[in-house]
Amino acid sequence: MARIRTKVIVLVIMAAALASCGDAVKKNDLMVLQASAAKAYAEGDWRAAEKYFKTLTERVPEEGEFWFRLGNVYARLQRPEDAVAAYKEALLRQNVKSKSWHNMGIVYLRQAANAFTQMLTGMTPEDPLFERATMLNDAVLKILNDIDTQSAPAETPPVATPELQ
Repeated sequence: MARIRTKVIVLVIMAAALASCGDAVKKNDLMVLQASAAKAYAEGDWRAAEKYFKTLTERVPEEGEFWFRLGNVYARLQRPEDAVAAYKEALLRQNVKSKSWHNMGIVYLRQAANAFTQMLTGMTPEDPLFERATMLNDAVLKILNDIDTQSAPAETPPVATPELQ
């Protein structure tokens, strides 16, 4: 009976040791994945960055920064609905939320500009909404232009553009 107990104890110790090795491998894999994501992001390789950050959000869903970066990637890939969804996920997980709110606002402004521009392409000056649509379109485009021109490259992190933080 003592031999069986000893074997069980040895097996439990071995299983624990193997499990801790697995954790170390998982952490190392995660670090490699993070480094690959950061490199792709910094180089503007948005397709690769999407793949890496999507995997990171699946593996570590509680990390708001991964969701935030994924939102930025989607914004760069002209996928505004996906960008907004990722920013909302980031907001649920981040302590400092200003960058996610900011970038979500930029995405919404771009969508508004696109909507008004598209509206104007199908209108004639005789349309009752033409003047209002022109005014709104000009105002939104001015806001976006002002944002772009007010951000100096030196103030912006190297992986971001003036419009996205």
